[in-house]
Amino acid sequence: MSFDSVRQLYLQPSALDADPDFERAMFMRDIDQQRRLGSGAEQRRLAADRAAFEADLSEREGAAQRTFRNLTPKEKKYHPTGNPNQYMIDARLRENAVAEYDRNAPRLREERARARTERG
Repeated sequence: MSFDSVRQLYLQPSALDADPDFERAMFMRDIDQQRRLGSGAEQRRLAADRAAFEADLSEREGAAQRTFRNLTPKEKKYHPTGNPNQYMIDARLRENAVAEYDRNAPRLREERARARTERG
């Protein structure tokens, strides 16, 4: 589930029938849960990446000993994979999702209420 799917879920007509403050609090909870799940997965991915690097480094050091070649400091240094600025991208996505929710939810609530009164 992504930020976009959380936002779409909370802009459905059935979700707009409850108390607006309660619905916004639920939306914020789910956005935060998405962030925590994503950051936990990223930490696990980085830990696995680091472990793979350490295993590869020990294998390369063994091979270097057999060929009497020294590894350079750059070869011995761990460089994490992925975008180091991903946390900022995710923060922008969260801000945009909350802004879109705040912008669209009142209008959609009004439309829903107007449609109900016209039918009823």
